[in-house]
Amino acid sequence: MKKIMASLKRSDSKNLIELIVVLLTIGLFLAYKLTFLKFRLGDGNAYFYMSQQILKGDLPYRDFLLADPPLLPYLLALIKLFIGSKIILFQALPAILEAAAAFIFYLLVKQKKYFLKAAAPAIYLGSFLIFSTSDFVSGLHFVNLFILLALLTTKKKPILSGIFWAMASLIKLYVIPGLFGWLLYQFFINKDLGETKKIIIGYMGTIGTALLPFLILSFEKVISQIIIHQFNRPAGLDKTHVLSFFLKKDWLVLSISTVGLFFSKKWKIILPYICWLLFFLIFKDLYYLYLGVLAPWISWSIFELFGLLKKKWKKQDLGKNLSIITLVFLLLNSILTINHYHQEFRLRDIISQIEEVVTFIKKQKPNYPLYGKHESTPLIALLADKKLFNNHIDTNAQLFSSGVLNKDTISQQAVENGIYFINQVANIPQNTNIDAGYEELFNEKLFEKYCQRLQIFDGSGRQLFTDLAVYRCDKQ
Repeated sequence: MKKIMASLKRSDSKNLIELIVVLLTIGLFLAYKLTFLKFRLGDGNAYFYMSQQILKGDLPYRDFLLADPPLLPYLLALIKLFIGSKIILFQALPAILEAAAAFIFYLLVKQKKYFLKAAAPAIYLGSFLIFSTSDFVSGLHFVNLFILLALLTTKKKPILSGIFWAMASLIKLYVIPGLFGWLLYQFFINKDLGETKKIIIGYMGTIGTALLPFLILSFEKVISQIIIHQFNRPAGLDKTHVLSFFLKKDWLVLSISTVGLFFSKKWKIILPYICWLLFFLIFKDLYYLYLGVLAPWISWSIFELFGLLKKKWKKQDLGKNLSIITLVFLLLNSILTINHYHQEFRLRDIISQIEEVVTFIKKQKPNYPLYGKHESTPLIALLADKKLFNNHIDTNAQLFSSGVLNKDTISQQAVENGIYFINQVANIPQNTNIDAGYEELFNEKLFEKYCQRLQIFDGSGRQLFTDLAVYRCDKQ
């Protein structure tokens, strides 16, 4: 009895130390990220404005364009109820969500009884992929959290797992290829038909319930904005550049995880991974941010390697020692990665002149609405308490190229009614008097005839197109 009690005490002590390590790791990540909240150029600024419009009674698709499923702006609207006008707090969201995802990943690793499970948050959070993408509110971090919750609940509550997969899909459509790979594993390899059916029921029930009201109210707009646009959007960044950047920044993590996948032959990780990679290779418009959805699977395959090493080389604890050595290399690499991020990427896309622009806009007469790049204009409108012209929140150039938006029609309406046009311009000194970059979303002839530049506000100077120019466009 004494031996049993002693064993339980050792177990409790070990679990406590493990939990302390987990919480300390997550706490350090949050402390670093949350002490540097800055407004940045990005899609998140459009989502912030959408959340406000939803609280005012507007509906996606019917009242404003949304090229994604509807869940993200509704989640942000819920958060806005609590943060009010303190929009900067939205910038804390990616770090908080990834911290939560790291804890869920630890629970998943613990559930599967992997070796070195206390290191789960460090491995998950320590990649360049997570550090760099968690500066931007993009929906990715909700996606990762929901997918990890889906994986955690698969065995005991498969219907709930399907609901979490659906919630991830209702934020970003690029979740679907990974889900397809997961279902292939469940059906053909795990061969648990009952579990698979429950996942599908939870998934389809949630998707149907969420989309049905929008389909009833705005069927054509939903189909045009979510589906047709995705097939008609032009090719974006060079895929070779995006993938090589990914390989270069996280080469050690990717190498170790690939070894884990190859030797463990865990199809539950391999099939979703392959489906996502095939999708990224086929899809015309690949962004580095999309690759963030692979982060949980990369981390998971590393723990599969730890388990494999421990199992294969039991003699003299060789497997354990190899796993520990691998972990040490990963942790050292994380330190170098964080330092590199801190030195080179922490200040990327910061809107350093945001207060100047907002103050300037507030003083302008007449009280015209704003129109401009979605990466900055919706945020300026929120902070200046101004409306966006005709609720044109998302003005991504791809929406014009795919035919969802018509540049000539919007431009004509804009000059007829009067707007303040906000444009991101190159911050090259010799180009400060050249108006360029507006051509994607404003008719050139109308711009030249009816738009007058009021002022250019210098950005950080770290990147091109961080200066903001304000124009008055009207027929007066």
